[in-house]
Amino acid sequence: MNIGDIAFPNLGIYLKNVPRSFSIFGFRIAFYGLIIGVGVILSLLLVCHIAKKTGQDPDDYWDFAIYAVLCSLLGARIYYVIFSWDEYKDNLLEIFKVRNGGLAIYGGVIAGFITLFVWCHFKKKKALLVGDTAINGLILGQAIGRWGNFMNREVFGDYYNGLFSMQIPIADVRDGPDVPIKNLRIRIYQLIPTGHLPKQFVSLYERREKGFGEPTREEYKLTYEGQIEKFDLEDIWDRFSRFISRDERAHALAISDIVELTDGVNSRCFYIDTYGFAEISF
Repeated sequence: MNIGDIAFPNLGIYLKNVPRSFSIFGFRIAFYGLIIGVGVILSLLLVCHIAKKTGQDPDDYWDFAIYAVLCSLLGARIYYVIFSWDEYKDNLLEIFKVRNGGLAIYGGVIAGFITLFVWCHFKKKKALLVGDTAINGLILGQAIGRWGNFMNREVFGDYYNGLFSMQIPIADVRDGPDVPIKNLRIRIYQLIPTGHLPKQFVSLYERREKGFGEPTREEYKLTYEGQIEKFDLEDIWDRFSRFISRDERAHALAISDIVELTDGVNSRCFYIDTYGFAEISF
């Protein structure tokens, strides 16, 4: 089993290189966030449908959702920061970097219920009726949100070997302190300068269109090697797209570079493409 794979062995299902994110015009989007967004929209549509069927005004729930979503996001962040204070106490600005992760559903639900009662108070609505209708959206949103956890390889229980048991490499587990990751290393390769740069900063598609073929080790030099704590391509991009090393021969991670990840047994290589990381044989 390779890093990035997910398997359901007792069902005979093996998924190869399941990504955590994708990129559009250089902007990286996490599947977790996308799935949560879809969950919010579908949940709201369900709630409005139920409201209409029960003689309520669906517009009230669209209005409530504006406040509920914003307050729930704020509550989720506050809850996470409170219970992970050691990560932020020495650098308070990190609290505002939500794209680095850190939302707790418990805080979001608590903030949502508080918003419900406050909104109903000012709008002169029956809190129990609104809550009874809105709870259906919460349940659907939670069910859809679990797929976000699936993409992130998180929120799973103890060892289980039943019909629906799931297997993932240890190196894919996000919470490193509980599951130590040993010998996980990264190597970054960049094209050897040749005086002219026809192959630098081009996509795989452009390479093939121009007749350069697949990348080979003869074209590249190793510019960085080091140890990392987890297999997370998004984190690798955030870390190395600004700076790699003090070696003047190495530039920040860019299109046409190759990243190799190895745990000492398995090794996988990724070409930095225009849309993100493309796995290649190298």
